[in-house]
Amino acid sequence: MASSETPERVLIRIRKLLAVAEHPNTSETEAETYLSQAMALMAKYGVERALLADDGRATDTVDVSEIELRAPYKVEKGLLLNVIALALRCRVVTSRRYCEATGRHYQLARVLGFGSDRERVTMLFASLVVQMFAALARTPVPWGVAVVTFRKAFCHGYTVRIRERLTAAERHAAQDAGVTSPGRSAELILRDRERQVEAEFARRFPTARRGRTYRRSLQGAAAGAAAANQADLGGTRLSGDDKRALSPGR
Repeated sequence: MASSETPERVLIRIRKLLAVAEHPNTSETEAETYLSQAMALMAKYGVERALLADDGRATDTVDVSEIELRAPYKVEKGLLLNVIALALRCRVVTSRRYCEATGRHYQLARVLGFGSDRERVTMLFASLVVQMFAALARTPVPWGVAVVTFRKAFCHGYTVRIRERLTAAERHAAQDAGVTSPGRSAELILRDRERQVEAEFARRFPTARRGRTYRRSLQGAAAGAAAANQADLGGTRLSGDDKRALSPGR
């Protein structure tokens, strides 16, 4: 999958798509379109960077990036980050830290993966946090359902659907790339990279363990999944509009 655009230019296009999706004046239908475009473009970018690194035309090494997860909804933010990272062939480990400036604890997430994949994880997580909580704020809590339970379930349902959409986008991008050199299909190259990430993760974090699971409100999970269908993941078509992105909050 050859591209005449520089990596920097592609990333600019992705950021513009995500910014439009995050904007409060963007309708739910438009946001879904822009997010789908961003996801597809991001997946193609990831495959292309992997292919360039495989044949020595680019450098892409495994390392760690750090992302702070702060209240509220630290657990839900962590779950969203984890599914994004897994879909983009990265791994995440979190640890509890104390901030002297605020006097509060927070979660420090360390994302391990190839540089081009970690870059995608960071960019997409920042956007989807905004989109997830904007969708949550627009969704009324059904009568008789505890507010906190519903909201946490909403985030869970949203996250599960995002995982499905991202996984599909990555799979399609790899399939579209096809065979790039004798005996080296894009899918094979990506599997090799994922194995390298797994091995390095086990080496650096040998004591990492899975987190706990939580009971969810079925209504909240369904609402979250529906909202994730409207989330803008980005793709191959870019609008001329360049709306300003908002910062996530809770």
